[in-house]
Amino acid sequence: MSMQAYYGVVYRHFHVVDGVERGYVGQTVRKAEFRFNDYLGDAEKGFDHPFCEAIRKHGKESFTTEILEYIYTNHADLNAAELFWGNWYNALVDQGGYSLRVGNNPARMSAKTKKQIGESNKIAYSTAEAREAQSVRSKANYDNPEYVAKFQAGIKKRSENPDFGAKVSEGKVRKWGDPEWAAKQPVNDPERQAKLQAAARLVTSKPEFGEAISVRLKGVPLTEAHKSNIRLSRKGLVVTEAAKANVKAAANTPEERLRRSNLMKLTRAKQAAKKAAIRIVELIAKNEGLI
Repeated sequence: MSMQAYYGVVYRHFHVVDGVERGYVGQTVRKAEFRFNDYLGDAEKGFDHPFCEAIRKHGKESFTTEILEYIYTNHADLNAAELFWGNWYNALVDQGGYSLRVGNNPARMSAKTKKQIGESNKIAYSTAEAREAQSVRSKANYDNPEYVAKFQAGIKKRSENPDFGAKVSEGKVRKWGDPEWAAKQPVNDPERQAKLQAAARLVTSKPEFGEAISVRLKGVPLTEAHKSNIRLSRKGLVVTEAAKANVKAAANTPEERLRRSNLMKLTRAKQAAKKAAIRIVELIAKNEGLI
């Protein structure tokens, strides 16, 4: 009998300092080793999280990872288990551990940490070579069927979790209700939006983009639900005067007029060929006495 797939795990990263165990207790719906690797990367970037500071001071080799409990139900039970084990092992900073919170209690990043995250990301992707390397890594991941399958499974698992959806919705409502936060978002930055639109036009205007879309959609029938979504998305849309002017200007270019003319000639030639073929069939049928 196969074991039921677990929802998440509560784990502990710990070491011994002067004969006393000190550690970090956390939760994840991934593997505990993945979370440890996340903290290794943060430690290298200089983050001021207590656990990152401990890794820099004592070295990653001094820490041991252990699974404290597997949770098979939901996120609320995962939070409860993390709270229990965090208190059991005195994992909070004020208890001598490295955890800033346990059991999903609210936590705040310091201004210093936020600044370090921003600066480290700017440095990491400040050169064309670094951005190209990241692009290569991303493409390699998405060319790996195993990675894609795990990624899709993770998204499905989270989407089926009502606790996760409610939490995300609540967080978005709270954030967008803050005028200062909302004003800083890209959607409210005209300059950024103009750059994104220009980039999108550049990409979609390339012949290979259209060819790739055609290949992907070839032979794929639209479901009724998809058709309904398309109709709903277009319902009530208002075409702006600027959009009308752009379409009119594009239609009046020499290239577009030539394209329409050639298309019309081709259509007429096809129609003439079809009529000629029908006429030939009729003549043969008459000669054979079929009609």
